Amino acid sequence: MSRPLRIDYPGAYHHVMNRGAAQQATFRSVRDREEFSSLWAEATVRFGIVVLAYAWMGNHFHALVFTPDAQLSESLRYIIHVYTQRFNRRNGRDGPLFRGRFHSILIDSDIYLHRVARYIERNPLDAGLVTPEELLRYRWSSLRHYLNPTPGDWVTTQPLISRMGSRRSYLKHVLSELPDEELEAFYGGEQRQGVILGDQQFVDSLPAEVQKLGPIIGVQAIALEEIDEVLVRIRAQSHLGPRTRFLAAELGQLLARSSRQDLANHYNFASLSTVSSAIARSKADPQTIPIRQAAMAYFGRPVLQRQAS
Repeated sequence: MSRPLRIDYPGAYHHVMNRGAAQQATFRSVRDREEFSSLWAEATVRFGIVVLAYAWMGNHFHALVFTPDAQLSESLRYIIHVYTQRFNRRNGRDGPLFRGRFHSILIDSDIYLHRVARYIERNPLDAGLVTPEELLRYRWSSLRHYLNPTPGDWVTTQPLISRMGSRRSYLKHVLSELPDEELEAFYGGEQRQGVILGDQQFVDSLPAEVQKLGPIIGVQAIALEEIDEVLVRIRAQSHLGPRTRFLAAELGQLLARSSRQDLANHYNFASLSTVSSAIARSKADPQTIPIRQAAMAYFGRPVLQRQAS
């Protein structure tokens, strides 16, 4: 069996995970989890990786990692090898602890970074290990680093805090009960074996050395027709009215990643500048806020504050 494709390059973001071989427990005690955390902290210094989020579960782990120098494999090889040695020695066992090599998913950070972080932070909750109230006190996830930041911490919180606008906004984002249907489908369905969480445009923008690895398929973007159908349903209309058409263009640019030319052709705008004007008017129109929120909820996209202002 061929090894799973490993994609890494300077400046890449990854969702890294691994599970215990034969579903066995990978963390049996507080000391195990402390040991694992200390190895990740060491790896941020030894290899220069940047950890943005993590969750240590009972028989697996998740981490959101930035690799400034394409050092993902050597970092994870060190962490898993050393941890397995120490775990085996403490527990009088021998052999592999984890299921083969780690699994990693390359992330389009512009679209998915904060959403994958939320997915990781909520893993203990979604697995039934804690209640929503207990999630804030869960000791083995990065959420506590966002709640109580300390100087020199091995978890780097600023990128996600900056993206969300504030620490409070990030915590609100994580604790929101709004489902992310796209990520649920990606991680829960057949696409789970994929190595890219990004659309084909993101795939095509990857460095040349990555393109040489072979054909890589991105996540399919939402079609403009689907956006239209959802907005018509929300508005209880038989067609897109003027205000809804402007919002459709805005969502088409955001969710379908359509060009202004594609939007002009699809929505019969006279020019590219007219498309830009329509999108600007939609963003500034307070009456589109509830419609936008309903549409984004349907597609599993969190609504950032700047979009509702």
